[in-house]
Amino acid sequence: MGKVSYSTRDVAAFHELARRMRFELESDILPFWLPYVDREGGGFYGLVRNDGGFDAAAPKGLVMHSRFLWAYSAAYERYAKPEYLAAARAAYDFLRGPQRDAEAGGFWWAVKRGRDGGFEPEVGAKLVYGQAFAVYALSEHFLATGEAAALDLALETYGLLEAVARDGEEGGYFEACDRSWKGPVRFALSEVDTPATSP
Repeated sequence: MGKVSYSTRDVAAFHELARRMRFELESDILPFWLPYVDREGGGFYGLVRNDGGFDAAAPKGLVMHSRFLWAYSAAYERYAKPEYLAAARAAYDFLRGPQRDAEAGGFWWAVKRGRDGGFEPEVGAKLVYGQAFAVYALSEHFLATGEAAALDLALETYGLLEAVARDGEEGGYFEACDRSWKGPVRFALSEVDTPATSP
């Protein structure tokens, strides 16, 4: 494949696109989510409506909190703003608290309020897709803050995935494992997905 060359006009267009993307990130995306940190329940609110309202009782997801953790950790690493660190910390504390299965390890796909006021899993299976997001986010939080516990948790989760979720025969990973990490289970991420077949 030959070397691609860009004109001065192309380079200027790329710089302008980068400037616009930075502006959108810094002036809209990162500030937008800060009011939706759930100061009572922890983490972020599980549902934010188009009109800016939110549902404090909505379930809270693993991928959602992993994305918040990654984004605000990376933002803190770049901009060093204390509000970004506080947002990352809110996501981190929720991820390693109510979102985590303290007994068997790994993270719940979604948690909801239980009758006792605490959180309980909404889905019992451990969805590998979500676990991978958690590893990704925890690693970024370690890079941004140097917090060794975040790296330890990322490595622990990665070890679980390698031990139980990796498909040694066909390659790749199973979509879901049972809640105790004893083996893969048949599960679909949504109503429109085809459940992955277990061996």
